[in-house]
Amino acid sequence: FSTSAMQRWKELEPIAKAYYVDKTWEKVEEVWFIKKNDYVGLSPDWIIFSEDGKIKKALEIKCPWTKKFTKYILENKIPEEYKYQVIMYFLVISELGELDFVLYNPDFYIKEKRFFIINVKRSELEAEIYKAEVKIELFRKKWVENIKNLLK
Repeated sequence: FSTSAMQRWKELEPIAKAYYVDKTWEKVEEVWFIKKNDYVGLSPDWIIFSEDGKIKKALEIKCPWTKKFTKYILENKIPEEYKYQVIMYFLVISELGELDFVLYNPDFYIKEKRFFIINVKRSELEAEIYKAEVKIELFRKKWVENIKNLLK
């Protein structure tokens, strides 16, 4: 199953990654899945490791259509529909200090703005990360209780 937005991302994401590497000189690596525990994990777009092998930064790439792209760069903040995806990065990767949320649209009429980075620091989301962690733990507890009740 693939939507037009998914297909667009699949085609444009390698180009956006190349722009990112060219602009930042960061070496990005693909990591298929990162687990926090047995029931929480995520599949990041790209990870940047420090010299000592620890995760230094994460990279999330979006390639929205022009109307949304324009809205996102004008607001210059993580779009609401992706906020919890970004929070999950910090929740799952405890050593993650920052994330670059990359927006790319090759059709945007201002050539210099077709590639846009919104940097997010853990410290900016600390309270929301904690709230998400509490909600996940409460959900897990209820889920385990429900399974136990079903097995009685």
